[in-house]
Amino acid sequence: MPMPPPSWGYSSSTVKSNGGQAVFIVGSVPVNLLLTGEPGVGKSTVVRETVDLLEGMDVDVAGAVTLEVRGEDGRTGFEMVDVSTGGSWRIADVGFSGPEVGRYGVDASAVDEAIGMLHLTDADLYVVDEVAPMQLKSERFEAVVRELLDRETPVFGAVKKEPSTGFARELHVRDDVEVVEVTRDNRSRLPEDVVDRLLEHA
Repeated sequence: MPMPPPSWGYSSSTVKSNGGQAVFIVGSVPVNLLLTGEPGVGKSTVVRETVDLLEGMDVDVAGAVTLEVRGEDGRTGFEMVDVSTGGSWRIADVGFSGPEVGRYGVDASAVDEAIGMLHLTDADLYVVDEVAPMQLKSERFEAVVRELLDRETPVFGAVKKEPSTGFARELHVRDDVEVVEVTRDNRSRLPEDVVDRLLEHA
């Protein structure tokens, strides 16, 4: 028997048809959905596949996702990619001399550019992938994400698993944030499950 969809919810949220376009109508108590999980489990893949499904339904999505950069010797860094324009910024690399996260140096100014003016962009849904140590080397990144979460427009993305302190920890305990763990068992069905919960056609 198939498992029922997880009990994620956007309070009083529906999507109505406007000339064939899906439009979010968000209730007075927004709930934001963030994925978490072990490194490499597929959080960013689930985020990207969910965004693709939503954009295929003409939902206006704005934000950025973080992707691995790989070379002949494996992973060499990370880049943030704008989901609307396709613009990309290398935010971390084994050859960078900035503040270190693991074996990668982080370019906080690239994170600043990637998050850009997202808080001034109109959208039906904001995507932030990922709230994690590399991105949080940018003070601007935290400020923009914090402002987005305080709005009525839903935020969907990913957050570091089990942080002990700081902004990422705050997201895990906020009343308006639902945190769902991605596992190897559920990751293939999560994109459609997320869309089913976010979009309820009138």
